[in-house]
Order: sequence, then structure tokens, then C-alpha cells
Amino acid sequence: MKVGEIQFPVLVFDGECPLCRWWVNRWRHLTCGSVRYVPFQDLGQRGFLGVAPEAFAKAVHYIESPRQISTGAEAAFRLLNGVGGWRRTPLWLYRRVPGVAPFCEAMYRHVSRHRPALDRVRRAIVGDRTTVLLRCRCGDGEG
Repeated sequence: MKVGEIQFPVLVFDGECPLCRWWVNRWRHLTCGSVRYVPFQDLGQRGFLGVAPEAFAKAVHYIESPRQISTGAEAAFRLLNGVGGWRRTPLWLYRRVPGVAPFCEAMYRHVSRHRPALDRVRRAIVGDRTTVLLRCRCGDGEG
């Protein structure tokens, strides 16, 4: 994929991870087409915008422009910030409250290392529904 072929923002994620796909489906519902979601596996072995495939495998990357790339918890918070409303609060806390950013990134790494087990827990609690606890923003009647 070439930079000229993509409309920003884009979230690059692990398309082989069931937990990642579940979260992407939730976020897709919230962002209503304003964000493009791309599995890193679709980017090929060369990576994208100087980011190696190994880095994409470890954490989501939210790419707002070729010069604005965030990863991990910050990437999730920046994506949610674009939704607006109370969903701007996590990024505000991340940026302004001492200790929040390192804590969130540590939790993100912990979740990332334990994705299969956490996905089993998620399925046991909510099943495969992606719109649980979401209010529809797209007018498609779901949520």
C-alpha cells in the first residue's frame, strides 16, 4: 500500500487476532466511516510509512498523517478522541495527568501479551456481539 493510495486517518491492527478484530468492529461502529481500518497483514512484508511489520504486530497504530503516528493506548485514545463527547476524556487524562500515560501503556502491553486468554474471557462475558453497550452514531439502527 502506498501513501497516495490511502485516506487518513487509518488504524493498522492485527487482523489475525480475534480480540483485535472485535475492538475494531466496535470502533468502526463508533467512527462511522471516518477512519479506515487495515490489518497489518495486508501491508506486506515491507511495512508502511517506515513502520516494520513486527511493530504493527505488537500494537495498533493510528495514522492521522504520514507524520502523525501513534501506537498502543495512545492510538486507541486518539481514535476515540475523534468520536467526540465524553470519549475525549481518556486522551485528555493521558496527556495531562502525571502517571496516566505510562500506566495505560503498561496495561496495553499486558493486554497485548495476553490477547488469546482475554479474548476467551470477552467471549464468555459478551459473546460475539460488537455493539454491546454502544449507541449508534451512524443511523444504521444498531446498538
